[in-house]
Amino acid sequence: MKLREVGYFSKTHGLKGWLVLKQSLDFEAEQMNALFLKTSSGEAPYFLEDMKQTAGQLALLLESVDTVEKARLLLNKSVLVEEKFIVENESENFDGYKIEFSGLAISGNIVGIIDMPGNSLFDVSIKGKQVLLPYTDDFIVEIDAKRKRIEYNAPEGLLDVYLEE
Repeated sequence: MKLREVGYFSKTHGLKGWLVLKQSLDFEAEQMNALFLKTSSGEAPYFLEDMKQTAGQLALLLESVDTVEKARLLLNKSVLVEEKFIVENESENFDGYKIEFSGLAISGNIVGIIDMPGNSLFDVSIKGKQVLLPYTDDFIVEIDAKRKRIEYNAPEGLLDVYLEE
């Protein structure tokens, strides 16, 4: 079994032993039942009891870690998962694509994709200004590869943050 590091526990969450994972790689947490922590003597397995998203981060509850005191002992420990659960970012190449916004007379050019764990961003140039937009199916209406065009439904007010004078 080959393991890869996916991040570390950065802080506790609540009083019942929840740990927040600072991710460096995306992985299929829902498919797993255990993860491993790097220790001085090797890798120690921990079974997953529960997980949830909190403030855009993954919080995990490990079996037998049921108090904040026990959780604190695991802070800053490297977290490893089986390689088969790692999600390789297959960022599409959107060079030369235009992004058009649903219901708005504004468009821009995609400069690139900024890959971040759990949240990739479109780097877009609109009227000479850099605009960062979440690269998520929630906002992408359509990708037309033939015309190199993406229709995007931006959350209300997001473009205003970047484009207001």
